[in-house]
Amino acid sequence: MSSPSLSANSPLSEGQQLALLAMRRSELSELVRAELRQRGTPGPWGRNFYELARLNLAEQRGRFHVLTPKGRFAADRLALETARRLGMHVVTYNFGRPGSAARAYCTCGWSTFRSRAVGNYMGMLARDAHHHRLHVEKRDAAFERTVADVGRIMAAG
Repeated sequence: MSSPSLSANSPLSEGQQLALLAMRRSELSELVRAELRQRGTPGPWGRNFYELARLNLAEQRGRFHVLTPKGRFAADRLALETARRLGMHVVTYNFGRPGSAARAYCTCGWSTFRSRAVGNYMGMLARDAHHHRLHVEKRDAAFERTVADVGRIMAAG
């Protein structure tokens, strides 16, 4: 069973991609896996983990496999790409180091920056992210109403 939501451009099989997400265990990869499970995508098989080790994306440590730095990078990229394809909106915050701006960004590509010199920059980032989520919900609701209206018009005609 092939899942259209995983990356078709990846040289990895669907099972290997699922194993990569399972091993990463980042917040984003866990949210993506939960969404895929909800859509009926099966989990990875044991051989998928061994194949990742053969590709130097993971290494076996005792009874388990652990991602290599290359594997972590590939898993993070896959999680972001899959979240975008699934239409997920997951906001991540990066408060930066001294001298840099704080940032909030969404898997859809939206982002905002705030100067850390402002006393309430964390609250401002949270407010910006909240407004982004409200905009997405409003846009999606308008789209659903439009689709429903078109359906009623076509049924009446």
